[in-house]
This record gives sequence, structure tokens and C-alpha cells, in this order.
Amino acid sequence: MIKTKSPKNFKITTTQKVADSTPVEKYEIDDIHFADDGTPIVNYKWKTKKSKKNKKIDVRVLNNKKKKLPKSYYHPKAIADRKAGDLNEKRFQPIAEKWFGMKFKEDKKGWRVLDYLNPSKKIAVELKSRNNTMRKYPDTIIGYNKYDTARKYMLRGWKVYFFFKFTDGLYFWEVKNLLPNDITKESRGTYARGFREYKPHLCIPINYLTKINRYNNYEEFLKIV
Repeated sequence: MIKTKSPKNFKITTTQKVADSTPVEKYEIDDIHFADDGTPIVNYKWKTKKSKKNKKIDVRVLNNKKKKLPKSYYHPKAIADRKAGDLNEKRFQPIAEKWFGMKFKEDKKGWRVLDYLNPSKKIAVELKSRNNTMRKYPDTIIGYNKYDTARKYMLRGWKVYFFFKFTDGLYFWEVKNLLPNDITKESRGTYARGFREYKPHLCIPINYLTKINRYNNYEEFLKIV
């Protein structure tokens, strides 16, 4: 185990294990860049007896001392899913900003659960990526914690939208305080990442989803609905 050093603009509070067992003689920060959600990622330059290696360390892991990481965090599928999600978020933000006609920023002060916020317009947006077509299943799911957070925003006068990026299109649902009977809370999950991952989800029938290109922009959507 070695302790990492903190850049001035953020704090690293834990340690990072070297991938192999080769003793580290010297290490230094090579560069710093930012993930799509605004989180800084440090590229460390590792120098060992065997070779010189650059290893990217996700500061979300190093900074998150209080939150216990899921057992599947380093599973290859989990890593691939996070990379795909980051890529989709990078592609989604300009589309959302153009459609809504406003800029979004990451939630850095609130509950840090929803992806994009516009405090002046009181609009919050969450994006979930799916590896299937929209109609493959009768419903789509989202963590119930997302809905709980959405309700907190809505009680303060916000509008919240859940977007779902399927393989055949981008769809959304305007979150409601009062849910119809067929939108339910269920415990669902998967074993695809090597562990049993079940938690409460909000299950939304696909007939409640609207394809984004059905409306030219958010203003048109508001006028029609």
C-alpha cells in the first residue's frame, strides 16, 4: 500500500494498492483531467524497478472513504458499464442542452444522485443507459433512490426527467409525485457482475416513455402536454 499525494484542488483521503507486487521507488502526478460528471481523475506516473507505467486512478474511489464500494466494482462488466455510461453522458449533455434550451451542471452541493441540474430553471435530469431496445421488456427500471431524490427536488418546485438511452433511441419520462398503480416499487437486480446485486427499483412500463424526437424542443413538449 502507498499513500497518494493530494493535488491542491481536491482531496485524496485514502490509499491505492499497486496493481502488481513490484516495489514502487518513485511516483508522481503526470496529469489531471476530469470525467464527464466533473470528477477529477489523476494520471499517476509510476516508476518501478521493472518498468515505467502510467496508471489512471479514479479519484471517486480514493475520495469515497465513507461509502462502501459494491463488491462488483472492479468486475470487468462493471468497469465496462461505467465506461459506457460515461461515454453516453458525454454524448447526451449537448443533446439535452439543445433540446431543453438551457445549460446543465453537475449536482455538487445537493444529494449528488441526479446527473444534470439547472437551478435557475429548476430542471433536473437523470440519464440511464440500456443495452437493449426500448420494447425488449415490458418495463424499464431505475434505482428507487433516484425517485426519492427526484421527489425531494419536486417538493421544492423542480421538474425532474428520467432519460433512458436504449440501443434504438433516446426516451424520457417526466417524474410524477403521485404514481399510477402500474408504476411500482420492486426489488430487482442481476448476477451479471459476479455477485448478487438486488435493490429497490422503480419499474416504469414502456408505454409511459416518450421518444425525444417526437418534440422539436422542450418548449413544444410543454405546450402539447
